[in-house]
Amino acid sequence: MSNVTIDGLQELEAKLNRLDASIKQVIGGRAVDAGAELLEQKAHDRCAVKGEPSADGYYPATDVWHVDPSRAGAVRRSIKRVTEGLTSLVGTNHILARQLEFGGDDGESARPFMRSSFDENRDEITEIIADRLRDGIRGAI
Repeated sequence: MSNVTIDGLQELEAKLNRLDASIKQVIGGRAVDAGAELLEQKAHDRCAVKGEPSADGYYPATDVWHVDPSRAGAVRRSIKRVTEGLTSLVGTNHILARQLEFGGDDGESARPFMRSSFDENRDEITEIIADRLRDGIRGAI
């Protein structure tokens, strides 16, 4: 799990605290979901699929990736986001996701897509959340 720090959060939090609790939940939830949406898309684009390159041009080595071709893209399609309150989760519970992210027990190379997507887009995700919070607070007060 990763945490994100937003500059100016104390000022935003003070303004947010002046709002009704239900409005805070809506504004915060929308902001967090917007950041999670970007992460979901970036992880989807980065996830390797046997026989085709990912969006960043990575082409999985088909001679070492032991995935049934009929299930190609299943991990990519399984990446979802769920937002509840002020928390968003982005990920997959597909059985092959762990093997792609961390490598196989049989020595198969890792092809990370979740953590690397977050790390590479952390600043943009943070900016989206902060912008949505600012816009929501301005619109509510």
